[in-house]
Amino acid sequence: MSLQFRQLQLRAVTAKGVYGATLAFEKGLVVVRAGNSSGKSTCVQSIIYALGLEGMISKKHSVPLPHCMTERLEDRGTEIIVLESSVLLEIENQKGEVLSIQRPVKSTSRDTHLVSTWDGPALTSPSNTYLQRDYFVRYEGAAQRERGFHHRLASFLGWELPDVPHYDESTGPLYLECIFPLAMIEQKHGWSGIQASIPVHYGIREVGKRSTEFLLALDAYKNSIARQELNDVKENIKRDWQVIFNGCQNLARAAGGVLQGLAAEPTTDWPRGVSPQIVFFGGVKWLSLTEELAEKEEQLKNEQSEEIQLAGEAANQVKIALEKAYEALRTTELLANRLMQELGAERAQVDSIDQRLEALKEDLYRHKDVQRLQRLGSEEALEISKDICPTCHQAVTDSLLPQDKRQTIMSVEENLDFIEGQLRTFESMRADAERVQEAKRQQVNAFVSRADELRTEIRAHKTTLTSSSRLPSISALRQRMVVEDRITKLRSVEEDFRRALEQFRQASELWRITLEKIRALPSDDLSQNDKQKLSQLQDIVVDQLHKYEFSSVSPRSISISSETYKPIHEDGFDLGFDLSATDMIRLIWSYLVGLLELTRSRQTDHPGFLIFDEPRQHEMSPTSYAEFLRRVANSRDHNQQVIVTSSGQETSIKEILGNVPFQLIGFPGKILTRLA
Repeated sequence: MSLQFRQLQLRAVTAKGVYGATLAFEKGLVVVRAGNSSGKSTCVQSIIYALGLEGMISKKHSVPLPHCMTERLEDRGTEIIVLESSVLLEIENQKGEVLSIQRPVKSTSRDTHLVSTWDGPALTSPSNTYLQRDYFVRYEGAAQRERGFHHRLASFLGWELPDVPHYDESTGPLYLECIFPLAMIEQKHGWSGIQASIPVHYGIREVGKRSTEFLLALDAYKNSIARQELNDVKENIKRDWQVIFNGCQNLARAAGGVLQGLAAEPTTDWPRGVSPQIVFFGGVKWLSLTEELAEKEEQLKNEQSEEIQLAGEAANQVKIALEKAYEALRTTELLANRLMQELGAERAQVDSIDQRLEALKEDLYRHKDVQRLQRLGSEEALEISKDICPTCHQAVTDSLLPQDKRQTIMSVEENLDFIEGQLRTFESMRADAERVQEAKRQQVNAFVSRADELRTEIRAHKTTLTSSSRLPSISALRQRMVVEDRITKLRSVEEDFRRALEQFRQASELWRITLEKIRALPSDDLSQNDKQKLSQLQDIVVDQLHKYEFSSVSPRSISISSETYKPIHEDGFDLGFDLSATDMIRLIWSYLVGLLELTRSRQTDHPGFLIFDEPRQHEMSPTSYAEFLRRVANSRDHNQQVIVTSSGQETSIKEILGNVPFQLIGFPGKILTRLA
């Protein structure tokens, strides 16, 4: 057992004396009996308040206790002003450690967000000296920081609160206020449904599911967190891959080349097929980066082995080179123009595909609307789909050809399948067209870059032909400088591309490992141990429903959802609207007691106690209530504790339980009485 309540003290100081109450709790079933409006709910709320858990009732920071603790109390018909008041609680954990807690309710010197603790039984053994320490509660950091009371309480319970996702995309701890409603049912809010008191104002995604996962110590949450972390890794790899890919494209484009054989999305097999490379148009054919560099180095070597001629001596050679440059420019521009036309046709094809996709999507929406209307029972505007004339109701077809043979019209469902198949086809076509466009755009850029180089070369040749014959050939000088610059550029590109390919290799390996880890996770995040726990919880719940006379639906039709971990009907429907008021109470009993009893054979993080404020709701049948009390009384045999408040007669309670051991704390009148 993680937690046992040992003693609760209520204290209210007035001008006419001190009023209060002391409740000492034992293990097993504890029944706190008093008349209506006598203070039973005040005791339950005081336990909640002492533990700083009022956030499970409301997000407000006002004290959730009645006026007898906050403003005034009544004694023999006279109202007395409350000057100061406080709640004291003594608890024990599974290690036998005791913690005493005091929290002010009304005080002139101490704020209600201050909690004082003593490391020992300061209430039951007040004569000893215990280490006293103050904490804050209901403020930011109360669950995370050392001086936060819920951080201290979680540590006392042996709990390590997990971080859970919030709706604002942040993460934070699973607060104690979200866990304890699975063990404490207060009267005002707790009996309206399963997990009714679990607060949603903390903005935690699927807070009920997260709380139950923690309480049952399911592997599912760890698996879901692992899956989310791995998916985050995937997204990071995709982003990094795209950055490197764009860098390679820019690298190739700046050098006048075209990127080939490189996937735009991460891949597990690296390299895929042909190794990625940057290619350059050589005027006649495409050359790889290695070939282009080797050619330029050979060209420079040949040029450096010869002296630079004078302009007059080189005139004939320059004229020949000029003609070749003009011819190469015409060829390059022709190829570029042809590619530009093809690129325009590709763009037109993409536009056509986009129009077709829009039409298909519109058809898909219309057919889904018709399908929805059909499922709702509508027969409007559906006769045509049945080959029936909506006017004369005779068989027709939608063809002008002779109708000697019946033609079968596709149903709405068949049309939906056909349209969705068409959508997938055209989306694939669009993706292919985009890839073709991108490849041709890169080729156009390469041709444009090549044309610019040729124009520069032509200008150099012309300058040489018009310069003084005694000067060195401008064309030769420029050519040598261009080749040197080109070699320097290509070597830089080669080095940068080599580094990029290594980055791709590492990213591909990480991508493969990440996908393998994701595939290794259970498809629904539930481990085999989780499924066994939920199956056993279901058996415990169904067994109780039989014994509690549950009758709205067959108890055998109740199961525990693997999605929400809450009871559902066999067809998957939530039970909120299918049950009578008393059967909803029976279901809450069964579910919460099931969570408690599961700890007796399975490892969970359940605190080992339950508190039910007036569990006999809506005139519950005596036999069901008696069976419930006898069931929870078994908690004593398992070192657990169940505290129940009741307004029933003591003789009736004793008669129900018979020889079953339990503790009865009875009050003939108001629980809060004058002490001094």
